[in-house]
Amino acid sequence: MIKVNPKNEVLKAQALCDKIAPGKVKVYVAKCPDRGHPILCGEYECYDGEKTSWTEQMDRYYTDCKLFMMFFEQRKDWLNASIKVKAFCSDNSIHPSEYKSDMVLIDTNMDPAGGYGLESHI
Repeated sequence: MIKVNPKNEVLKAQALCDKIAPGKVKVYVAKCPDRGHPILCGEYECYDGEKTSWTEQMDRYYTDCKLFMMFFEQRKDWLNASIKVKAFCSDNSIHPSEYKSDMVLIDTNMDPAGGYGLESHI
């Protein structure tokens, strides 16, 4: 038996997601097909423009949406980045949690293929 109201958790998590990545994550509850308990889901756009999601089971061990939110907080800069930047990160093995907004996509004209690179302004 869960100790929280799933609808309230969706509202809390959605409000927190909207603070760090406005309009980039849709939070909802799904039902676990095996056990029937609710699952907190956060759907977001991946590097290829497709939708993907992060989930947390709202079972007897669930306390609040803090752990669920840690996933999105680690990736807030990546979530707010353009598809072009996300694709570059994917192509160059830059994990979404490692991308920071102070990195900018720059045209590297020295590359004969006309490629792109990331430059950090740390």
